[in-house]
Amino acid sequence: MTNNLIGRQIRVVVAALSFLLSAGSAFAESVRVVVEGATIWRTPTGTGGIIEVVKAGTVLDVRGRQGRWVIVESSTDVRQIGYILAAQTEPVAAGPNTRQPPAAQTLPPGGRSPLPQTRAQAPPPRRPPPKPRPFLYGGVMFQVPPGIEVKDTRTTLLEPETRKTKYATSLPGFEVGGGAGIAQRFTLGGLFVMRSSSGAATVSAQIPHPIFYGQPRTLEGSFDSTGTETAAHVQIGFTAYQSPRFGLVVAGGPSFYWVTQDLLDQLSYTETYPYDSVTFTGATTRTETADAVGGNVQLDAIVSLSKQFSWQTSGRWGFGSVTFEGTTESAKVGQGQISTGIRVTF
Repeated sequence: MTNNLIGRQIRVVVAALSFLLSAGSAFAESVRVVVEGATIWRTPTGTGGIIEVVKAGTVLDVRGRQGRWVIVESSTDVRQIGYILAAQTEPVAAGPNTRQPPAAQTLPPGGRSPLPQTRAQAPPPRRPPPKPRPFLYGGVMFQVPPGIEVKDTRTTLLEPETRKTKYATSLPGFEVGGGAGIAQRFTLGGLFVMRSSSGAATVSAQIPHPIFYGQPRTLEGSFDSTGTETAAHVQIGFTAYQSPRFGLVVAGGPSFYWVTQDLLDQLSYTETYPYDSVTFTGATTRTETADAVGGNVQLDAIVSLSKQFSWQTSGRWGFGSVTFEGTTESAKVGQGQISTGIRVTF
């Protein structure tokens, strides 16, 4: 009699425990992701590494809550637990989208268990990508090819004396800029660029012969010269590719250039009879300024370092030309430039 009573009590306890476990599983809390590309982080700081980036509509099982974070299981590996912002989720009532306890099944012939059931997910809603976030950028710039080239002609001994001078850029420049989204994938921004040149300028001139007409002599030499080139670029950018870690942006627009340069003024040289050659001895310079309106095209490669900071490397081609007073031909400005620096997103 006593053994029957104990056995009956054991069966009642086992049934109660089974019911509680089934009920707990059936009514486990779940949340649905409501934003596209939400991040599940390893720590509740948003900087401890990424477990998974999930689509809108994904249903996640909840393990707990901590402040503004929800502790959830990964949708691809339930052994991984992470943190997602509560503002990026909404509660899911028990229903077809929540995980249900498996019903009792009989083994098919052969004794093999059927494949486990997968968790159903609501189809992600079609939402347009958001506008790019505002950003600031600062970096260093290198000129490729370096400097500007100025050509001028003057009359010497009743013949034209032509001179071609290359003013090299030996120092890197700097640039700062920023922008904000104006439409899906499009930004409107601006960039301020400044570079300096300091060092040797090289000249190649054709000097008329004092005796024979039409037989110029070649003169080559170098002299010290300094200058600055400042540019303001207005850019409309298009995000050609975007992932959580990498992005490509194509941009372009009008440009405004201001140039100050120590230009070649007078050449000094020596010559001896029969005057078939000349030897460079020096040069004098004068400071000239000029400005121009042109344009620019640019390609940005952006590597994400954290939620707010990225490393940006850009290749840019600026086109414009300035004409200095006293010269006969215009000089190209802008041209090829490579820059790299930090991009801060807000």
